[in-house]
Amino acid sequence: MSDAAPFARDDPRVEPVRVWCLPLERNTARVAAWRAALPVEEQARAARFRQPDDAARLVLGRTALRRVLGARLQCSPAAVPLVPGPNGKPVLPPESPPWQFNLSHSGDWLLLALAWRRRVGIDVEAWRDLEYAALAELAFAPEERAALAAAPGAERAATFFAVWTRKEALLKARGLGLGAFPLDEFAVEPRPHVRPQVIRWRGESHPGRAWRLFSLPIVERCSACLAVEHHAEEHDGPLEWEKEIDLSDGQ
Repeated sequence: MSDAAPFARDDPRVEPVRVWCLPLERNTARVAAWRAALPVEEQARAARFRQPDDAARLVLGRTALRRVLGARLQCSPAAVPLVPGPNGKPVLPPESPPWQFNLSHSGDWLLLALAWRRRVGIDVEAWRDLEYAALAELAFAPEERAALAAAPGAERAATFFAVWTRKEALLKARGLGLGAFPLDEFAVEPRPHVRPQVIRWRGESHPGRAWRLFSLPIVERCSACLAVEHHAEEHDGPLEWEKEIDLSDGQ
C-alpha cells in the first residue's frame, strides 16, 4: 500500500478524500508480523477473536490506518496517538491535526477512508441472501421500502445493499450508530444505478447540501458507499478516491 501523499493543507478543496480498498489477508505469518508491530492493547484485542478472519480484519485495519496516519503525522505507525472516540471507535486526540477517517469491512474486503477536516463515513457490504423485505421494514424509510418492493428480482439485492451502505456510511460520517437515530426518519436515493444523495433527514431542510455520497465500485456482488461532509466553500464535482490493494511489503 502506498503511503505517499501531501501533508495536511489548510484548504479543503485541494486535499482529496482518499479511499484504500484492501483484500483480507489470510497469510498467517504476514498477519502475525503486522500484529506484533501494533501497540500491546491492539494486539490483545486481536487475540480475543475466536475466528482467525476476524482477528486478521482488525490487524489489517489498524495496520493500514496507522501507516497512512503515520505518513501524514510524520511519525512511526506505532506512535500514531489513537484514542477511543464516540462509540469506541479510534480517533486522533483534539490536539492532533484534523485528519478524519473511517473503516469498514465485509467478506474479503476492508475499506479505509481518510479526509482533511471533513467528516467521513464508509461502508462496504458483500451481498448475501437475506430476508430483504423484513429487514427493510426495520431499517428503511417508506420511500426506500417502496423502491425495494418495486425492484425486479434480479435487482433486489443491489437495491437493498445500495440503500444499506448509503444509510450506514451517512450515519457513520455523522458519528451515529445504527441505534442512535431512527432509520426511517432519513432517506437516501434508493436506486443502485442512480447517483446517490441524501433525500431527507428529520429536522433538516436541505440535508443533501451538507453531505455528499459516492458509490464505490469494488467487485461484483459487493456494494460500498462513501459519505463526505460538504463545506460551502468547496467546488462542486466528484471527490477523488484511490483504490489500492497491496500490503505485500509487510512493513
